[in-house]
Amino acid sequence: MGKVVSVKRIVGPKATGETCDIVIDTAGGIPYWEGQSFGVVPPGINPKNGKPNSVRLYSIAASRYGDDMTGKTTTLCVRRATYWDEAMGKDDPAKKVGVRQKKWIGGVL
Repeated sequence: MGKVVSVKRIVGPKATGETCDIVIDTAGGIPYWEGQSFGVVPPGINPKNGKPNSVRLYSIAASRYGDDMTGKTTTLCVRRATYWDEAMGKDDPAKKVGVRQKKWIGGVL
């Protein structure tokens, strides 16, 4: 188990989505290598299927020696996606893929 030490937004206020640097204190009890991921199970129930939330994987953004070279901390760089709804004229977190996202992925609607 790890404990979140800090969460810092690392993009400007006008950036799409939200990207944060999350530092976790592992007390050296979660050894890892570069390229691995942490599995996080958020508390609660998935409203779509009524089952407990499933694991989410986040890539580790630190060397195996941790952020402070003691091997007791690590960092995750996490981006929370937001989706633009042209009709609403604002971000709509309830949508799976917004109009801007479709244009970027497919090139044509």
